[in-house]
Amino acid sequence: MTGNGASATTSTSRRCRRRATARSASRAFRTRTSYAPPVGDEDDELAESPDLGPAFEFQPRAGAHCPGLDRVHTLTYPATLSLGVVTGDIPAISEGALHFADTLAALLYAEDIETHYARMQAYAEPEIYGDEWVAEPLPCQTNETKTST
Repeated sequence: MTGNGASATTSTSRRCRRRATARSASRAFRTRTSYAPPVGDEDDELAESPDLGPAFEFQPRAGAHCPGLDRVHTLTYPATLSLGVVTGDIPAISEGALHFADTLAALLYAEDIETHYARMQAYAEPEIYGDEWVAEPLPCQTNETKTST
């Protein structure tokens, strides 16, 4: 598949043509920047696909000013080039969704780690008092004692 980027399934990535994403897509780091395929294996659609970070986030290309671009994440077909087969078919999308959710939750938690830690330190109601466990003989010791007497 070379040239115009059309595939056998006509599943093309047209994020640059959508009005909602056109401005930020032009500032995103693309696969063509990080990978040069062998001569004859060039593919326009793949070259224009975003080179995503580990949390499925768009990465700004060098010199591009687009605050917040790294807060835009995508779990779509173009993520395959950056993160492997996590979107292409039914079994993969389930694994991809789990990975995406875990990664995004970790990012959100990390953003507010100081708040979470402060709340944990300020928590005044103890969960454990120290008297929850009382030593008792093990059942096998009790049975042995009864049979030997």
